[in-house]
Amino acid sequence: MPKLRDSVLAHIQSENIRPRPRWQYVLLHIGLWATGISTIILGSFAFGYMLFEFSLPERVYLSWMEMRENNWIEALPYLWGIGMVFAFTFGYFLFSRTER
Repeated sequence: MPKLRDSVLAHIQSENIRPRPRWQYVLLHIGLWATGISTIILGSFAFGYMLFEFSLPERVYLSWMEMRENNWIEALPYLWGIGMVFAFTFGYFLFSRTER
């Protein structure tokens, strides 16, 4: 095993690779996990809302739409899609820079 350790250390010194600070590593990974978990939760609410809309008869749905004051619920599927794109982009950025 000392040979592997020595070869890795020699490669790090020859390439002049600087380690990433620990706070940066922790912050980026907490951000990735928080984005992923919040996207999953938002997606489950969006899926539940879509099932709710599909199961209502038309007359009940129209009266339900008239009672609502906030239309932010209709944006849940779109927010979920934006969150998924952001999570995948953030994850790709984080893991593409892992070699350092």
